[in-house]
Amino acid sequence: MEVNGRFWTSLELAIQAGVDFPRLWLDVLNNRPVQPNASYRTDVTLRWVWGDMKRLMYVMAGRPSGYTGAFPSRPQGVREVFGRQPAGTRAEIWQRDDPWPAVGEWVQGAREVLSVSRN
Repeated sequence: MEVNGRFWTSLELAIQAGVDFPRLWLDVLNNRPVQPNASYRTDVTLRWVWGDMKRLMYVMAGRPSGYTGAFPSRPQGVREVFGRQPAGTRAEIWQRDDPWPAVGEWVQGAREVLSVSRN
């Protein structure tokens, strides 16, 4: 059995859809009544921009040696990142009123890329 006290990676999607699990958990911990969520949005699409860029870097590097599965072409990879996205798509990490988490993610990502490219 695994016991993991952290919330899941897609937590922001649930919050943007109208189900704020951290708020519900705080209500439980503070013995406040928890009301069942009667509705949530199903039209929410979030995009992890750094993840998309990281994948694009792998696509641009080309098919890995020995990889036999389907692999996107470079133009296809570029279209996936810079092409049309579903209507209403929002960035998962970037928030105009709190940009620092996104900035930190990009700095950490740049360090990761640079350390791999040096090896």
